[in-house]
Order: sequence, then C-alpha cells, then structure tokens
Amino acid sequence: MINTITNNYISLKRSLYNGKKHQINTKKSISTLLGTDTLEVRNDKLSFYNLNKSSAQILLDAINFYEGCVSAVTSGEKYFTFGNGGQGQVIPFGALSLMNTKSFQPLYAVNNNINLSSKSYYSYQAIDGNSYTCAFNGKTISRAFTESIIGNDKDNVSAECRGSTVTTMSVLSTLISGKADFHMFRRESVKASLKNLGIEPGEFSITVDGKAKTFYLGENGKVFTQESALSIVTMYNTNTWLNSKQVGDKITVFGNDYKIDETGHIKVPTEGFWKNETCSLNK
Repeated sequence: MINTITNNYISLKRSLYNGKKHQINTKKSISTLLGTDTLEVRNDKLSFYNLNKSSAQILLDAINFYEGCVSAVTSGEKYFTFGNGGQGQVIPFGALSLMNTKSFQPLYAVNNNINLSSKSYYSYQAIDGNSYTCAFNGKTISRAFTESIIGNDKDNVSAECRGSTVTTMSVLSTLISGKADFHMFRRESVKASLKNLGIEPGEFSITVDGKAKTFYLGENGKVFTQESALSIVTMYNTNTWLNSKQVGDKITVFGNDYKIDETGHIKVPTEGFWKNETCSLNK
C-alpha cells in the first residue's frame, strides 16, 4: 500500500525552515526523548515538532519528502534539521518510528512502465537482495532519509550497494524530470540501473501521477527521450538522399530498413519506429 503525505504536512511545510515562534514549555519532555538531561536546541526550532508530535507519520513525511536540505545530527542530541547549516526546524530521532518496507509497493516496472505517485514510499530491491524504503516527493526519488539514518538498514549496506542505489535513484530522477542526460554515468551503468528497476531495452515509460513520459533504451545503454528520437526520425525523413545514394538503397533508422523512393526520401513512421538504437546509411 502506498503511504501518501497528509494535508497537514502540506499546510505546515513552510514552517519547517522559518518556524513559528511559539512559546514551548516542553523542554523537560524533549530532553527525555533525546536521552539527555540538557537541551541545547532552541525551543523555537521545535515548534513544528511540538505541533505534530502526536503523529509520527507527519514527522516522517516532512523529513523524507522535503525538497530542500535536510541533515542529521548523530552525536549528542540526535535530531534531523531542516535548511542549510541547520537553520530551520528540528525533529528528534526519538519522535520517529521505523518504517515497514514490506508494506510499500515495489519500485519495479510492469510492462516496461514505472508508475509513481507523488509523496509516496516504495520498496526497492537493491543489488544485495535486500529491500530498502525509497521516498518520492514528486520531483526526485531516493532512499528514505530517516531509514538510512535510524532505520533497520542503516548499518548493513555495503559501499557497493550504496553506490549502485544512488546511481539508480539518480537515473530514475533524471527520467522523472523528462530528461535522458546521463553524462556522469557510463552507459552500462545506466542500463544496469534500469534493469534493477525492471526496465528492458526498447520503448519504456515513466508515469507520474497519471502522466506518462516515453523513452527508448538501446542495447548499448543509450537512452533517448521521445522528443529526441522523433527529431532523428524527422531528420531522416526530410533529408534528400539522392545526392549520395540511389533509388532503392536502404537506410537503417532505429533498427529498421527503409528504401529511398523516387523523390530521394525515406518514410519512417512516427509511431512504432523503434527496434533498436542502430541508425546507419546502408547500400
């Protein structure tokens, strides 16, 4: 089942950074929660926590779906803090509950389509065979920050698995944005990341809140957006080939052969044109 962020979080999101300067008289209880006798966190930074401490889910969602900077203080008074340099609100570790990864929908393609909903959690099976909770805020997806810091999996993830998971989440986040620019990663890494998500070479799609974006994955790991693929089709269709070719010669576009007609053109369809990534000027 997909857990979706609550309306309370949406209405209180802005308070995470600036805070609401409420007078809070919970210093003793917060200190107990943090496991310390002294509280060095200013009370005005606890206003969001104080308003929502009855709902661990709201606190979890606030951290995991936040689109800005969230960091964790893991020594002394342990807490999550919002904003650059810890200038925003804080949420104590002890106020949060662990998440049940098995209760979330698998982050895996069905019929070469990954279907996502904003402000939702997913279960991702990494290369080590273990499943980890991921959070999608509507723009990017990554391992749920709370789980990577205080969850059951915080200590048992190898460096190789962490690196692979970061790459996979980065590749998927790029596709979610409608782009296919993976200059930081080798093509084989992109292909392996997509395979981890159940995406095989060929046409595939990423659907976010019911809106699908189409892509094409080559056997060599190169990914084309639908727009870039269609621009290549248009180029081949509009070019006049009789300057260097003859009528009847074949030209390969995305794995399919097309004969040059009497006008010097080929006719590549704008749908169903993909077989593989091969484009070449055959004779």
